[in-house]
Amino acid sequence: MKKIVLSMGACALICALSIPAIAHDPPDYRGIIWQWPADKLPVFDGNLRDWDVVPEEFWLTHENYNVDSFVGETGKVALDPADLSFRWMTSFVQGSSKLYWAYERFDDFWFGSDGFEPIIDADHSGGSFWDIEGQSDEEKTRHRSRQAQIYHTFFDDGHFLGGFETGIAGGWVWMWMTSADWYGELPYSDVAYSFTGTPAGGGEFTQTAEFMLTGWDDFNFEDPTGSVEHEFQEGEIIGLSVNVWDHDGDPPTSQGRWSLTTVGESNVNADFLADFVLTEIDEEIMATAVEEDSWGNVKASVSK
Repeated sequence: MKKIVLSMGACALICALSIPAIAHDPPDYRGIIWQWPADKLPVFDGNLRDWDVVPEEFWLTHENYNVDSFVGETGKVALDPADLSFRWMTSFVQGSSKLYWAYERFDDFWFGSDGFEPIIDADHSGGSFWDIEGQSDEEKTRHRSRQAQIYHTFFDDGHFLGGFETGIAGGWVWMWMTSADWYGELPYSDVAYSFTGTPAGGGEFTQTAEFMLTGWDDFNFEDPTGSVEHEFQEGEIIGLSVNVWDHDGDPPTSQGRWSLTTVGESNVNADFLADFVLTEIDEEIMATAVEEDSWGNVKASVSK
């Protein structure tokens, strides 16, 4: 049975940088986000070899998703890596509005909605990104996802979202709070992935994915040109969390949603997202990578 195994120093992710605490969730947590040079971005081909240069402390795994993050009919339980194991990281380029993600997963049972759900508050403004009491229907529609965005992603050849001709962001990414359908394609998002197993067929499966999502200061579901993209800058703090969905049983009798933060609250209120710091470029690591010609070999053989 294949599992994703990663040894990591969790302490490097908790208060690793000498930056004052901000009241997000968990209050004593500080994640770190890798910065790529603009000319050294990974090639999206569904293989994570380009990401090998990134140190382990930038990756989060099932070991970071504790007992309190599970919600389901069975209540709170410990995450068993024989049942579900994964790792992920996100990254940026100075001055860009994009976050670049890498994700690997092993699961012993594949159900249709077993997805990966990032939540991004790019400008760290916090607050509700769902309905607020007293709003009109029009105000609610405009407010949803306006200052923070929750993306649900599926790496299953469009199975869960009904295929790639459904109009739901190309069949792999779904911003379920809005009726927008333009955010799932370039220049706003991109994806490459591979998997083993049969989508929603039960049984074991693995997934490997590389994808890009946009961070917004003001997301207007009706108008991409009227929306305001965030420009990520090293040293700033953003709000971020990721839910990993998991179903078990045949038929599924347990629905789990593993999260870094307060499940439920973080899905509608950015005050409950975790704080992540955008780090400077590690010149030493990147210089070593160039010397070893890791990008030269990859980019000469793979075209995006």
